[in-house]
Amino acid sequence: MSQTQRIPHYLQALGLTVADIDLVFLSHLHFDHAGGLCDVPGCDVHIHHAEVAAADTGEVSGIFEDEITDRDRWKIQHGDYDVAPGVHAFETPGHTAGHMSLFIELPKGPPVILCGDAADLTENLADEIAPGYCWQDREAEALASIRRIKQMGTTENAELWPNHDFDFFRSLPAFPAYRD
Repeated sequence: MSQTQRIPHYLQALGLTVADIDLVFLSHLHFDHAGGLCDVPGCDVHIHHAEVAAADTGEVSGIFEDEITDRDRWKIQHGDYDVAPGVHAFETPGHTAGHMSLFIELPKGPPVILCGDAADLTENLADEIAPGYCWQDREAEALASIRRIKQMGTTENAELWPNHDFDFFRSLPAFPAYRD
């Protein structure tokens, strides 16, 4: 990975440095979500207890061990909780044992639900299809999480943002632009 692909480079585009980051929320521990954690030292890292317990079994693939060694800064979470004002984490297990998604209230426009990998593609939401990988074949749990996301989206009039749907993300303003 080049330096222009690392977290500090993207922070710089926003006029920030890693010293400005005091909290990192991890939906789960797979490398494409926890990778780069070493680029933001000194901040609190929020992770669900079931995710940590599953990782500790040694049965979870897709984790970069060097990214999860500094556990002194981990804030192990249980259940749904408020991460910060206007940011609410909620349990969406299935893809992984302790997967979490985020409900985010924005200053302008509707709230957004970051689905994480509970619903990584638009079709997961539209057709209620479990993600391609489910922890210990827990497809029913994954489908229940998708339904929870959809229900919350309806109740809160929130936009649902699937995590790995490139067509969806190409429809949004490119980084570092934001929605007015």
